[in-house]
Amino acid sequence: MLVDERTYYNLDVSDEILLKTGAFLYDGIVRCPVRVVQTEFLPGSGDHEDPPEIADDQPGTWFRVDLTGAGEPTRWSSSIVGFKTLDEAIAHCESLAIVWDE
Repeated sequence: MLVDERTYYNLDVSDEILLKTGAFLYDGIVRCPVRVVQTEFLPGSGDHEDPPEIADDQPGTWFRVDLTGAGEPTRWSSSIVGFKTLDEAIAHCESLAIVWDE
């Protein structure tokens, strides 16, 4: 992990807990940072047509995976939400061939 990346991984997660960092190697070459954070709510869709468990924010401990895109290592461009355990989040990342930082 680059020193600049360590600072960047912590940006905008001040009220969340940064648990794990790593990267996906796009085309085996381009480093795309990834982070796993613990949060205290799962954002809902806000769509009135969805059932309440999807439409409404859900309190509790949740885990989220944030990803950057190739060529955009300083912009968290997407998130995968709704993991109930850290193990679930990590297993999902490993299915995407994430290489973890030490």
